[in-house]
Amino acid sequence: MALRSEWLGAAPLVIAHRGASAYAPENTLPAFEQAAALGADAVELDAKLTRDGHVVAFHDRTLRRTTGVEGTPGALDVTRLAQLDAGSWKGPAFRGVGIPTLEAVFETVGRRLLVNVELSDYWGDGRRLAQRVVDVVCRFGMERRVLLSSFDSAALAAARQHAPDIARGHLFGPTALTYRDWLRRRVPVDAVHPHVTRVTAQRIEAWHRRGRRVHVYTVLDEGQMRRLWAWGVDGLITDVPDVARRVRDGR
Repeated sequence: MALRSEWLGAAPLVIAHRGASAYAPENTLPAFEQAAALGADAVELDAKLTRDGHVVAFHDRTLRRTTGVEGTPGALDVTRLAQLDAGSWKGPAFRGVGIPTLEAVFETVGRRLLVNVELSDYWGDGRRLAQRVVDVVCRFGMERRVLLSSFDSAALAAARQHAPDIARGHLFGPTALTYRDWLRRRVPVDAVHPHVTRVTAQRIEAWHRRGRRVHVYTVLDEGQMRRLWAWGVDGLITDVPDVARRVRDGR
């Protein structure tokens, strides 16, 4: 890579899964701000495209679980999505918290935290999503601070085509569907993002020999954290970044 990613020089990283999602509504600005306050080094978020082509941070295929509204992010314009309440499901303190754009995430925590953007529009056009995400990343000058990950190698290939210097990571496991694309991949990546059930000390050593960073998801148990840190993982993706940091630092 001509442009040296900060993701490839920093380790071991505490990566807050959808922000500090144990404490604040996932993929929202309060969750990302809480991650920073709890000492995370990075945040992970899920990227989806709106009907009018904006990138928002949202995980599910449909809006129902976190907003109570029927439909998908891709069926609504960004203005309408911003009006939805994506926080009340987590508690009354978060009533009115909205679905943020990727721009808003960068503006809020992009200079304080590294950002892992998962290209997760698995039911839509992953290639178009990759291009739009890259456009936002470059407009904000975040090329060195962003890592693009996905279960979909086609989306990663599109990201490589549009911005080969932005670091990439391939997700896999634990289901057969998410493992299949990993096995048939043909896209060079800088990191692997295995599910915690797919990790052994020997696999970590093998990935490191191939020059890959290893960021494991989604790690919640202190015993698992302790073991994975001891095995030399480069990052843990977790809902509880405060716990992962305490275990990492031996406190």
